[in-house]
Amino acid sequence: MNNEALPRPRACARRGETGPHLAIVSASDWDSAVAKGVASVLRDFEEGGYFAKVTTIFPFAPRGLEMALSDRHRLVQFGYDAFPGARRYRAVRLALAPFLVARMALLMRQIVREERIDIVRATDPYWCGLLGWFATVGSTAAFCVSVHAHWDLCHRLDPRHGAPKLFGSRRLAKLVERFVFGMARSVLCIRRSLLDYAVASGAARERTRLIPHGVDLRLFETSREDVRRTFGLPDAAKLVVFVGRLVRENYVYEMLDLARALADIDDLRVVLVGGGIEEQAVRAAVAGDPRLSRMVVMTGFVPRETAIAFRKAATVNVVPMGGYSLIEACASGRPVVAYDVEWHAELVRDGESGILVRENDVEALAKAVRRLLADEELARRLGAAGRSRAFQLHDIEKVRQYRIACYEELLARS
Repeated sequence: MNNEALPRPRACARRGETGPHLAIVSASDWDSAVAKGVASVLRDFEEGGYFAKVTTIFPFAPRGLEMALSDRHRLVQFGYDAFPGARRYRAVRLALAPFLVARMALLMRQIVREERIDIVRATDPYWCGLLGWFATVGSTAAFCVSVHAHWDLCHRLDPRHGAPKLFGSRRLAKLVERFVFGMARSVLCIRRSLLDYAVASGAARERTRLIPHGVDLRLFETSREDVRRTFGLPDAAKLVVFVGRLVRENYVYEMLDLARALADIDDLRVVLVGGGIEEQAVRAAVAGDPRLSRMVVMTGFVPRETAIAFRKAATVNVVPMGGYSLIEACASGRPVVAYDVEWHAELVRDGESGILVRENDVEALAKAVRRLLADEELARRLGAAGRSRAFQLHDIEKVRQYRIACYEELLARS
């Protein structure tokens, strides 16, 4: 599908230019995006040229920064370094929190007015949602919020780091979530399983919309990196690959349990691609177990192209919990084993385009991996079907139509 098939952008008569103006409010920062190899994904917010201007705002960054991502896309991040000592010391940031938040709120309101923003989209219903909503008050801009995770499930899996808190309180964060969902003119969920979560958390069902993840799947056609040579992996080794953040809500410690369950396979390597808050603890666990130190390879954060190359080199991709990572695992054309949690069954049809097993059942996870290692024809068939399904449901050119339709509807109501 090409751009000619996309809905035509509306003409903004009041500016005499084609396309509305969008502001994205996200809790990330530029340096983290670069380190994770996902900085280029920010350009997706331009929706293939639908928006005449996009301003991406990172309100909680270690350092202030302003830069152009393209001729129509500007990045602005508000840094702790505006206050002496705040970047280095967490205690200083906490003490200055009211001033930091007030400064961010006022600067964002200024951006919305000066840039004549039509839509403000927050990528979470917590601090970003609160600041995004406040920035639109008294303006003509429409406010919407997108939902990228089942935060209650993330909190259950990791009460300390899994879900956002406000001033250390998950209960307070839930109150803010309910308020933000109530004030949003549209609540945009990236998968069907999040629609009910959003409604249960305060969103009006008639305002919820589905905007599937879109992935530039051309990268899977062009990636040629030899990750075996780069990372010293034997040519004959079978690779069980996990790609994602090393955090508890991604069941990273169950990947170590899986490696232990497969330790009798001499020519097997379990490769953990990515970094995160659990990385040092995972490395220590690997170093302290002779079985794991023999077979587990940890890469840390790598560029996105390298992560995709690992997907394509995998004998089996394992995705206990994933969003983009599940889509990319399927798009690689290699077989996928995943937990049957959250939205996974929307993409992976058990026994047809991958294998789903019960949550926390490491024994079943290991059994499924062994089955695919032993049956190359089954692995080939499931991998091909998973790739076809990923391209059918998540190709960026196709899902862009859904997002543009949601923006058009929001602008029409506004």
